[in-house]
Amino acid sequence: MALLVPSSSLLISLLLVLLFIDPSVASPIANATGYALVARICEQTYNKYYCTDALKSDPRTKTADAKALLEVSIKLASLNATATTLKIQSLIKDAKHPGLKDHLQVCANVYKGIVDDLTRANASSKSGQYDDARRSAIRATHGPESCEVAFKEPPAQKTPLSSYNFYVELLSDIVVNIASIIKLLNCTLILEIKVKDSSVEGSDGYLTSVVTLNWSNLPFEVTVAYCFDLSLAV
Repeated sequence: MALLVPSSSLLISLLLVLLFIDPSVASPIANATGYALVARICEQTYNKYYCTDALKSDPRTKTADAKALLEVSIKLASLNATATTLKIQSLIKDAKHPGLKDHLQVCANVYKGIVDDLTRANASSKSGQYDDARRSAIRATHGPESCEVAFKEPPAQKTPLSSYNFYVELLSDIVVNIASIIKLLNCTLILEIKVKDSSVEGSDGYLTSVVTLNWSNLPFEVTVAYCFDLSLAV
């Protein structure tokens, strides 16, 4: 992607900003570990209090970095999804109303998918494929709502799984947040700067410089960003 800059002074300013970033002044979330990291992650969830309590329930959290915390969160989400599956099976066994049993069977199928998604997220995390882990966890977050909706279908029934669905969705969302943070911290921005110089032979008279910048070394916090290559031509 080429971006035309109106003047070389802007380019010089940009170069100064990029080249004089101090790597030791890293993004706060890049340096955070343990409970400090938990606090920053849980701020981005829709129930930071439960998020904090859940992550702190694992003793590894006290000293965990983002990658270790991802393992903790996947384990918690998987345990809750498995417990919900067992609860659904028990309810199906005891269900007297055919409509209730049908709704519960929908949820059983949904939770099979959730458990599979979290299993894939775990495998992806262990192999360093954090974006794949994030995508699998995103799919898992959608499952609990599908289970809730099933009970609204005729014959409508009061769901006995609301609290289970809530916790599985929240824990899966925590996995998504942590995997997204790891992906961002591993993201490299490659900035290619082309300066028009008539004295340069070849390459259409452009002098090219490449600056590589890792998001984890930014001196400010990035909450939403994309990995991409950027080319500037002046």
